[in-house]
Order: sequence, then C-alpha cells, then structure tokens
Amino acid sequence: MANQMEGSALLGNWLQKHVLIEYSPFLEMVVSLHVLQDPEHHLGRLNWARETEALLSPALKRQLVELGQISNDWLNLYDLHDLGGFQESSVEEGIEKLLAVEERQFVYCLLGQAMPLDQVDLWLQGKEVDKEQWRKERPLLLKPATWRR
Repeated sequence: MANQMEGSALLGNWLQKHVLIEYSPFLEMVVSLHVLQDPEHHLGRLNWARETEALLSPALKRQLVELGQISNDWLNLYDLHDLGGFQESSVEEGIEKLLAVEERQFVYCLLGQAMPLDQVDLWLQGKEVDKEQWRKERPLLLKPATWRR
C-alpha cells in the first residue's frame, strides 16, 4: 500500500510538471471542423456531423473541405492557437484573435510550417514560388486569392 501511494505521488508530481489542462472554445471549434472534414473517421460524432452538414450550403461545405485539405484536416490551427497565446473565453474571441494574426504567420501555420517564411512572403506578394512540391497535396496554393481572409 505504501509503494502504491508513493507511486501515485510521483505520478502526481510528474503530471503537475509536464501536463497542462486548458479549455479552449476556439480549439473546440477547430476539432468540430476536423470532424466535419472526415465524419466517417469519427463514428461517435457521425450523427452530429451529418446533421450539421445538412445545415451548410454546398458552397460553404466545399470551402471547409478545401481549407481542411491544406491545413492537415484543420489541425494546423492548433499551432496558431499556441503561438498566438490565444487564451480565449469564447469562439468569437478566438476568431478575433485569429483575424489579428499576421497574414504570413497565418499562412505559415495553416500549411503546417512546411513552406519557408521567405517563400510565404513571395507567394503572398503574388510572386512566383516553386509550387511543384505543393501541387499534388495542396491545389489551393496555386490560387491563393480564392481563400485569403
């Protein structure tokens, strides 16, 4: 019994040092978008996803899927949340903070920090960049004006 209590105390100390529990309405929204991206992958949320998709216009659904395809099924927005230190209290506040993110940082994180910032800068200026590496997986990169905020 004493060894078990010591083990629990050690685990508790380790958890306090290494684990942070934080509630984020913005990240809840991101996870919801992730579920909508591929509902069949989330069987426990399949009914919710189908009900929600039925409320979306075809154009909005298409835009959500296209943005999901270039953002690792929306999960790359976690980086923006973390880098921006959002600490929001509502989804709306999270979106306001997202809109305040510098465009180059937004694009850099949305793409999973894979395109170097100097290439992001050139691309945002409308200059030619080597897009061959992006063509197969990220077709929206070929026409940025269609999704810029």
